[in-house]
Amino acid sequence: MSQSVTATLSRLFEVQTANGKINNPDMLRRYSPTMEVQINVAADEGRRAEGRNNTWENDHESWWHIRVPKKAMTDNPEWHDYELDWSLAEHAEGIGMTGWDWANKRSKWVGFDFDAITGHSEGVGVSGSALQAVQEAACNIPWVEVRLSTRGAGIHLYVYFYKDPTDPGDQGIRTNNHNEHAALARCILTLMSKQTGFDFSQAIDVCGGNMWVWHRGATKENHGLSQIQAATETLMEKDLPSNWRDNIEVVTRKRTRVRVRGIDAKDEEQFSMLANSRSAVALTDAHNEVIDALTETGFSTLWHHDYRLVQTHTRAFQKIMEDSPGKYDGCFSTISDGTDPGKPNCFAFPLPGKGFRVFRFGRGGTESDTWERGDNGWLSAYFDRLPTFETASRAAGGAEMDNGGFHFDSLTSAVAAVDMLGADLLVDKERFGNREAEFKNAKQDGRLVVRMKASEGETKPGSGWVRKRGWWEHVVRSPEEDASLLEGFDRWDSVVRCTKSIENENAGWYILDSSGDWVSQPKTDVKSYLARADFKLKPKDAEAVLGSSVNSSWKLVNMPFQPEYPGERQWNLRAAQWKHAPAIIEEGDPQHPTWDRILDHLGEDLNIPLRDDPWAMKHNITSGRQYLQLWIACLLRFPFDKLPFLFLYGDENCGKSTLWHAIDRLVTSGVMDAKFAFRDSDFNGELENCILAVIEEINPHGKDGQLARARMKDWTVSDWLGIRRMRRDAYRVRNTLHFIQLSNELDHCLMGLGDTRGMIIHVRSLSASGSPEIPHAALMQLLDDEAPHFMRTLCDMEIPAPESRLRIECIHTDSKRRYIDSQCDELDRFLYERCQYKPQGLVVWSDFYELFLSTLPEDERSRWTRKRVSAGLPDKYPSGKYGGQNKTHIGNMVIDQAEAVSEIDLRRKPFTAYKSRLRTGEQIDD
Repeated sequence: MSQSVTATLSRLFEVQTANGKINNPDMLRRYSPTMEVQINVAADEGRRAEGRNNTWENDHESWWHIRVPKKAMTDNPEWHDYELDWSLAEHAEGIGMTGWDWANKRSKWVGFDFDAITGHSEGVGVSGSALQAVQEAACNIPWVEVRLSTRGAGIHLYVYFYKDPTDPGDQGIRTNNHNEHAALARCILTLMSKQTGFDFSQAIDVCGGNMWVWHRGATKENHGLSQIQAATETLMEKDLPSNWRDNIEVVTRKRTRVRVRGIDAKDEEQFSMLANSRSAVALTDAHNEVIDALTETGFSTLWHHDYRLVQTHTRAFQKIMEDSPGKYDGCFSTISDGTDPGKPNCFAFPLPGKGFRVFRFGRGGTESDTWERGDNGWLSAYFDRLPTFETASRAAGGAEMDNGGFHFDSLTSAVAAVDMLGADLLVDKERFGNREAEFKNAKQDGRLVVRMKASEGETKPGSGWVRKRGWWEHVVRSPEEDASLLEGFDRWDSVVRCTKSIENENAGWYILDSSGDWVSQPKTDVKSYLARADFKLKPKDAEAVLGSSVNSSWKLVNMPFQPEYPGERQWNLRAAQWKHAPAIIEEGDPQHPTWDRILDHLGEDLNIPLRDDPWAMKHNITSGRQYLQLWIACLLRFPFDKLPFLFLYGDENCGKSTLWHAIDRLVTSGVMDAKFAFRDSDFNGELENCILAVIEEINPHGKDGQLARARMKDWTVSDWLGIRRMRRDAYRVRNTLHFIQLSNELDHCLMGLGDTRGMIIHVRSLSASGSPEIPHAALMQLLDDEAPHFMRTLCDMEIPAPESRLRIECIHTDSKRRYIDSQCDELDRFLYERCQYKPQGLVVWSDFYELFLSTLPEDERSRWTRKRVSAGLPDKYPSGKYGGQNKTHIGNMVIDQAEAVSEIDLRRKPFTAYKSRLRTGEQIDD
C-alpha cells in the first residue's frame, strides 16, 4: 500500500531507529514533515530514464531523487505531498536534512562536513592531520557537536539553536528561506574560527547544506555518523553578529566575501587589494581582549573573518585607550566625536602578536596627528603598538623640517615624543622644559637625537648630554617596531608590483597603466614609469621603491574561478571566471535546448560505445550529450583535475568547432588558440591561466608534428606548466590545461598509438544529421540566453570520484579503432589491444611471443621473427633476465589484465635494462 512521501519517510525513520542497526538514532528523531530534506536514490540495477533528470527505471518501476520543499530559495517555500509508488527503503541511498524548518521558517541547527581526501580529486577533501586539527579545535567549543562522517573517514560538526528538540516553544532562529539558513551557517563558521583561532573555512566541504542523517555507507563497522562529542550549549540570536545576513550575498554567489559596509563602491577594488596583500594573522588573546573591549564601549563592532579585520569606530579605540591608561602601547587619537555609535567609520587589521593597524573608511578626509596617509590614499594609525618616529613627533606637536627632523616649541613636547617611542630621556624639565627643541632620526641602529639650544656658561643638563656648536644633544635608542610587521603591505602596491612564481622564481614586473590595466614590463621600463612627474620621485627614491617591491613581492597564482586577491599576497591575475551565475530554478528542470542540440550532435559518435563501457554503465552515463556535459562540468568545477584529450574530426562546416566556442561563452577568459605554443618555439606565455587549449591546423606529419605530439602528451598529465615569455625568466605555474583538437582528417590526430588519455570523436555533417545550420551570431546569442540554465545543470551534476589519473574515463569509439588500424602494424595492434603498461610488471618473453603469434594468420607468422618483434617493442618495455631466473622477461608489462592499472601502480619506479638484466631505479642506484 502506497503512502505519501512524508509519511513514508517518517515510517522509515521509525523502523531504522528501532532496529538498533544505526549509529545515530537521535538524529532521525529530529525529523518532522516540515524539515528541509534531501533523498538521494541509488541507480541500483536501473537505467537512466530518458528525458528525466535524476530518475532511474527498470521494466517495473521508476524512482528518483526527492527534495522537500520546492521553492526553498524563495520566501514562499511549498510542498505538495504525493503518494510514492516505489519503495523508499529499497532505493534510498542517502537521506539528509539541512536543519531548516521550512514551514515555520526557523533554523533549528546547521551542519558542516569536513571530508577526508580519500576518494576525492585534487582540491577536494582534507588530509588526516588536518581532520585531526578540525576535531581538536571543534572539541574546544561547548556549543559544537562532533560526529564521524557518513563512512567514518571525515568529520561532521553540528551547532544547535534550541535546547530541547521536543519543545515547540523553542523554535530556533528566524530564517525566511534556504539562502538565509546557509548564510547563518557561514556566519557560525566564522564564530567558530574566531573563538578557537583555527580557520575552519580552509577545510570545509559542506557549509549549512544537506547533511546525511541516514546512508547506506554508514555501518556499525565504520562507525559512520556516530557521536564523538555532544554539544553542551546552544546558540541564540543574540550571540550572532548583527550583520550575519550579509553572508547571503556570498552563499548566492553574488560576492566571494562578505561586504564590509562603509567601503565606498569606488574604493572596493583598492580595499580588496589592501586587505588581501596582507599575510593572515591568527587572533591572540591580546587581540580578542581588545575586540571585546571595543564591543563593550557601545560602538558597533564586528569581526569580519573573510578579510581578517575588525570593523568599528575610531572613537571606540580612543575610549579604551583613555579608560585604561598605560595598558596599551603607543598613542592613538581621533578627531571624530562618535555621535553615531551604530555607524562604524574604520576597519582594523590585527598585527603579529598584538595590536592593530586602523584604517579610516574612504581615502579622503583628515584625521589627528597620530594618523598617516599612504601613497595609496588610505589614512591609517596604529593601536597598541609603538608608533613610528614621524607619528610620535607629530602627535607630540612637532613641526616637520626640511632635513626630516621635527621642531618643538618646548623640550617637554619633545620628551613626550621620546616617551611614545618607548625610550627614556633624563632631563630637568623645570629648568629646560620651555626651551625650543629638535628631534631627529639618525637612521643608525635605531638612534634618535634630541637637541636644544645651549646658553653660554650653563652646566650640562644631565647625564648623556653633549654640547655641539651651540646645541645640547642627547642620543636615545628606541625599540621602534619592525616596519615589516606594521605595514603588512607595500605603499606602492597600487601602481607597481614585483612578482614571483608559486615556486618563488622571479615572474617579472607589472605596472598599472593609464587605462587601469596591469601590464608586464621589464625593470628598466618600470624605472622610467616611476620617473613620472606626478610621482615626484628622485632616482634614489625610485630605486628604494623597486627594492621595497622586491622585498614584498606578490605571488602570481593560477586559481581558476577564485577571486583576484585570494589573500596572503597572492595575485590571481587574469584567472578565468564564470561568466554566468547558475539560474535558481524552483520548479521543473533547467531548460537549454540549444545546448542540448549541439551536444547531441557532437556526442553522437559516443552513444553506442557508452552502452557497453563498464565505467559509463556504473555511473549511468548513456549518451554522448551526457558525457560531454560531464566533461564541461569537470572543467568548470575541478579545473586542476586532468580530463581526456578530445579529438573531434569531420567534414568542413560539420559544427565541430562549436564545442569550444560554446564553452568560451561560459567563462570570462581561459579559452585559448594554442597553435603557436605547439610550434617550434620556446615561448608559450599564452598558455598561462589557460583552462582550455584549442588546437587547429597542425599536421602531425609536418615538421611541427613530432614536437606538438610530445608537448601535448606532457601537458595533458603534468601537474606543472613551464611558462616562457619574451625577455622574461622562465617560471612554473600550476597546470590547468585541457585540450580539444579539431581537424578535417582523422590521421591528423596528435594522439600516440598507446595513449590511453585521449578520445577520438567523429562529427557528422549537419546535412547528414538533418540539423539546420544557424548563423554563428544567432547561435552564440542563443547559447548566452540559455547559459544560466546550462550552468545550473553543470553545477547539479553528480561527478563520479576519479578512478585513475583522469577525472573521468576515456570512451573508446569506432573512430579511435579506425585511427589505430590506420597507424599501426600487427605488433602495434597487439600491444594496444592486449598489453598494458604497469611499472614493475613482468611477462616471460617467450610467452609474450607465442601469444602474439597466435593472433596472426598462419601465412603472416614467418614474417614476425623474434628479432623483428624484439626490435619493435617500445622503450617503455625493456627486456632482460630478472632475479635468479634464467628466462628473459619483458618489464613493465601486463597482458589481458582485467582491472585497470591504478594510479598507485603508475607511481612505482619502472624496470630498466642494465647489463642484460631488468632492474629498478633503486637497484641501479645501489
